[in-house]
Amino acid sequence: MPQLLTIADLNQPQQNLDGYLAVTNTLSQAYFDYVANNQDEGYSYTVEVSGGKGRSPGIHASEMSQCLRLVVYSIMNVERKADTANADVNMLMRFALGTAVHSMVQTDWHRIAAQTQGRWTINGEAGCSMTFEDEVRVHPGLGGPAAEWDLHSACDGVFTFWNSQGQPVLRVGLEIKTESDKQYEKLREPRDYHKEQTTLYMAALDLPLMWVFYYNKSNSNITSSYPPYLFQFDHKLWDKLEMRFAKAHGMAAQGQLPERNEGMPCSWCAFSHTCQPAILKGRKPKRTKLSLGMVKRQRG
Repeated sequence: MPQLLTIADLNQPQQNLDGYLAVTNTLSQAYFDYVANNQDEGYSYTVEVSGGKGRSPGIHASEMSQCLRLVVYSIMNVERKADTANADVNMLMRFALGTAVHSMVQTDWHRIAAQTQGRWTINGEAGCSMTFEDEVRVHPGLGGPAAEWDLHSACDGVFTFWNSQGQPVLRVGLEIKTESDKQYEKLREPRDYHKEQTTLYMAALDLPLMWVFYYNKSNSNITSSYPPYLFQFDHKLWDKLEMRFAKAHGMAAQGQLPERNEGMPCSWCAFSHTCQPAILKGRKPKRTKLSLGMVKRQRG
């Protein structure tokens, strides 16, 4: 049986690739089936919240598309320090909810993998299995692109499919994102910066395929494991990212800072205390206020 374990394995006849895509396309249905069939079982999951203060210096996938100055600060190992005076508390609460959804979905996939051993069919071969690993680390010790560009991050998950003889034949990355109802309804494909973030994971972990799993926080809809939310490694996009990495490392080495890219993320950026963006000067921090059981956003 051919395999699709690495990016290089994408260079094979489309007929072979179609056989693997037929499997990956069933992942979202497997998730729906799991939810439907486990209503009577109790289980628990743990939510781990890691603050940004302990992040390693270098390039992080979740930061590289926001502001180049942020990336340079990280490479230079500038102190990360929360700006509590300008904090957007509502957004921080959204982040916390997103972290909880991540843990829930990751726990679900561990349970799905355990329950479906020997139940998958790949390229006509029955008796195949799937395993799931969460929080797959990206670090320079991996060698390759991670070492070359000093990359640090964690991919939300990696599916590995095994044939009936116990040999790995297919690997797929998983990225979990939460969206409000209004933003979810606008989705037609993965957001550009999410595609960039996951391309870093794919290059560093040598993953040929990635599924961006968007979760609607209002009604629990999810995006299917069909294209465009499941996609192959994009060499052109990776070339673009490498140019950005080279520029950031070059500026950090020379002690230069790029222009600020100011916007809403400045209110939760770990480097705003150093950067001092003008957008935060004289800004009234956003808070919620409670009134007669109703939560209203305070006008800034």
